[in-house]
Order: sequence, then C-alpha cells, then structure tokens
Amino acid sequence: MGLRLRIGILGLLACWLPHPVCAHPGAHHDIERVSKLIEAEPQRAGLWIERAHHRRLAGEFEEALKDLNEAERLSPDTWDIVAHRGLTLARMGKNIEAESELTRFLENTSGTATAYVERARIRHAAGRVELAIADLSSSLALSQDALSQDIEVYLQRGEWQESLSRWDDAAEGYREALNLFGPIRSLQRAMVRVEMSRGNHSSALEIIDQAMAGTHSKVPWRLQRAVVLESAGQDTDARRERLTALDETNRVLERRVTAIQLVQRAEVFLALNEQSKARRDLELASKKSPRYPMANELLKKLNQSNR
Repeated sequence: MGLRLRIGILGLLACWLPHPVCAHPGAHHDIERVSKLIEAEPQRAGLWIERAHHRRLAGEFEEALKDLNEAERLSPDTWDIVAHRGLTLARMGKNIEAESELTRFLENTSGTATAYVERARIRHAAGRVELAIADLSSSLALSQDALSQDIEVYLQRGEWQESLSRWDDAAEGYREALNLFGPIRSLQRAMVRVEMSRGNHSSALEIIDQAMAGTHSKVPWRLQRAVVLESAGQDTDARRERLTALDETNRVLERRVTAIQLVQRAEVFLALNEQSKARRDLELASKKSPRYPMANELLKKLNQSNR
C-alpha cells in the first residue's frame, strides 16, 4: 500500500454522501510540516503526495490536485498518485472522474481497501448496487483480521445486500463480522433484522437471548424481543416483555434519575403506546441535558406524529 493511502475506512465511511468537508483537525499542522520538507527536498514526489493527502483531509481539494500533478511530473509511474487523485475528486463530488481514476488504480495494482470502499460509494450512489457490494467485498478481502478490518464496511455491505433481499448473503457477512469482532450490538441487531426478514423468529429470539445474557443493559433487547414476539403473533408475550422492561427502567430510576434512563423509559412507554408518559420523560430528559440529541430527536418525532 502506497504512502499515506492507508487512511481509516471508518473516517471515509463517515464522509459519505452528502459530502461534508470532513476536515481533519490536525491536517493544517501536517500541511505546514510537509511543506517545510518540500522546501528542503522539492524533488521528492512522495512528499507532494503526502501533502496532497493532508490537503484533502483539510478540504483544500484544488491545492491537493496541484500537489498530485507535481508529484506526477516528478514520478509519472507512481500509481499511488492516481489513487489519491480519485479520492480527492470524490471529495469534490466529481464522481465520474473519481471512479475513472480509482478504477485505473485498482486495475493496475493489488488495490487498497480505501480505494475499493470509495468506489463502492460512488457506484451505489449511481444505482449500481451489485457492483458496490462487490467492491466492499474486495475491500474486506484485502484485510485478514479484525485489527485491519472495519466493522462499518460489514454493516454497509449487509445493508446493501438486504436492500436487494439477499438475506442469506447478508446473514453470512454479519456472522463473519461477529466472529471477528465479537458480540457487537449493531451486528447482533442486524442479524435479528435479517432473521425476521427470513421469517426465522426462533433464530431471532435466540440471538436476542444471547445478547441479553452478555449485557447489563437488557431493556433495549427486551423491546427488540417484544417486536419479534409480536411479529410471530405472540401479542401477550410481547406485552409482558415490554412491561418487564418498564419495571427494570423504573428500578434504575428509583436509584438515580439521568437523561439516558429517562429516554430509555420513554422508549418503553412508546412501545406500550403510552405517549403522554413518554412525552413527560422526554421533556424532563431534555431539561436535564439540553444537548442530549436522543431526547430531542424522539420528542420531535413524537410531536410530528401527533399533528
């Protein structure tokens, strides 16, 4: 993998459409540092590539492209330059040109996970979902262990597979990720979602029960369990599960009232269709922690649903 191309895929995914600038807080310091090195050794193409990388992170896209052009003049056969140009063009929203550059890089090198992930984003935005999924699979194939892989890539690929009703493929990918990363809640919830889509309610309940056994915070899983039970036609059991969740949140709130616990109880009340009680808890949570986004978002949704 070339100079500075191994940037975090999680950071890349966080910058997906719509593209923000995604400026890296330390990028300008790095630009100044590399600029001084360039002054001392202007013929080193790698330094121009490195500064282009930092300029892209800082949102200085035109300047990054100029640095890459200079690097190409100094070292025209360096494929890393093509990859960085593709990533920069993608950040500029020039997806056609970006895909062309990334494809040129991927077809002439062993590739990088970052390049595959960015091309997947571009292809998905253009409606070529199967090709996007294939690119994410290629990115994962380049990484051999959990330390070098990104859970977000697994989740994104699974989501796209689900959008095509490729339930078996999605389940296989989520299981692979669970084996790598362990019992991560987002992966477990994804597996539950797939099993419900396949009509495997018993498998979904088994996953939830395993998750509940390994966590102190059982309320979210009880609510999920109630959804599965309700979907299976077991309405009485579903309501019992929600009431158990309410008892658990009440016991916690008896010891200490926090915004997080109030929001959790509000979610239980919403599941029980007790909207006035949910509103009371959300308003109190918002008052206690005005910047707590979950409380404000739920309160906004509740207000919109009552219009």
